[in-house]
Amino acid sequence: MKMKFFEKTYLITLILFLLFLDVSVIFLCIFTFKSNIRATEKICASESFAIVESYGNDTENLNHESAYIIQLSYCNFYDDRSIFLRFEEYGVESFSTVPNGLIIPEEGHMASDKQDGKYYIAVTEVTSDGRFNITYVKDITDTYKEFEAIAVWTIAASAMVSVCLAVVLYIVLQKIYSPLTRLRSVTEQMSNGNLNARADESGNDELSCLARDFNGMAFKVSEQIDELKSVAEQKQRMLDDLAHEMRTPLTVIHGYAEYIESANISQDEQLDALKYIKNEAMRLKSVSEILLDSAFIREGKIIKEKVQVNELLKATKERFKLRAKDKSVEIYIKGPSDEYIYCDLTLVEIVLSNLTENAINACKNNGRVDIGCLSDSEYITVYVKDNGIGMTPEQLKHIKEPFFRVDKSRSRQRGGTGLGLALCEVIAIAHGAVLDFESTNGKGTIAYIKFNKSYNSITNQ
Repeated sequence: MKMKFFEKTYLITLILFLLFLDVSVIFLCIFTFKSNIRATEKICASESFAIVESYGNDTENLNHESAYIIQLSYCNFYDDRSIFLRFEEYGVESFSTVPNGLIIPEEGHMASDKQDGKYYIAVTEVTSDGRFNITYVKDITDTYKEFEAIAVWTIAASAMVSVCLAVVLYIVLQKIYSPLTRLRSVTEQMSNGNLNARADESGNDELSCLARDFNGMAFKVSEQIDELKSVAEQKQRMLDDLAHEMRTPLTVIHGYAEYIESANISQDEQLDALKYIKNEAMRLKSVSEILLDSAFIREGKIIKEKVQVNELLKATKERFKLRAKDKSVEIYIKGPSDEYIYCDLTLVEIVLSNLTENAINACKNNGRVDIGCLSDSEYITVYVKDNGIGMTPEQLKHIKEPFFRVDKSRSRQRGGTGLGLALCEVIAIAHGAVLDFESTNGKGTIAYIKFNKSYNSITNQ
């Protein structure tokens, strides 16, 4: 069975900690035991030296029988202290209380031995100019038993600490991993389609930062998905409108073609029918060209040049002076004459032409259209302002969408496609500019094209 990340972390951490704990406990016990043994050996060496010195003084110039009596008294005296003595006189054992079978060390040496479950330390020393060899033996079984008792208690305490540690570690890791668990729950919700699910960002640790970064990513993903949905809906609406736009002229062309072919009509009526067919064909051509131009511009295939804004405005006024005269509309040029922009002249003329034509069409008799330029530290703004019919907030919201027309009936009569401002938006974006509108229903509209000065300077150095 595959282990979860939390389980792996818990087990690895617990095993490592217990390993270090047990090794440390074992090392401490062994170190303590060896220290006690070394201390006991020092005590035994000191006691052995003291006994040998005392015995040497007591037996100086004594005969064999007197020395025997002193040996007996020494053995009886130290027997209550778990100390055993063995005496040799000229290499022959004279008296001993040392248990049989114990290792007797050589002169000046110390030895350890075990017999019948008991532990001993033995030391052999020489006195009275080599007359006597005295072997000192001490029972140190209590030291070993103390060590065994300490070891048992230490192991028991270590086991209890290990159990407590396992429980505490589990609780602590659960608390530490709870943000990851919640984050995983959020990811599952998002994978199941709930794109509004968000992680808990409370706290200032790394997991909280991760949650904030995740929420930022989720917001961007959600935003991108909404944008893609909007684009998809817009494309579908564009296709639907395009199909509708093309159906009307095709129906008219087909109807007039049948009319010319089958009806008994005069030459003038035939000319009128051909005129209608020509107009509708031109309308179809206009739609297709505008769509192709939009694709061309989106690919960035434009050539920029330095253009004097004032000259651009004058050319636009000249282009529409007859149209404005027919509608009794006056065109005025505003703003400084020394500003310039880097742009594709033909494309920017398309934008100004669209905006100016819309402004003229929106005006009633004796209307006014201002085309001008504003400049500040950040933008050069070209604008077209009219005092025409204006737009409602709802109309203004959709004004740049493909095939949208404020007055659909009038646009059809003039052969409009509804693609003009959508194309203008594409052209503006291609130049790093912003196309924007302000309008009040019944009072007029202002269209702005804001060219960023820094964008112009960077892209044309």
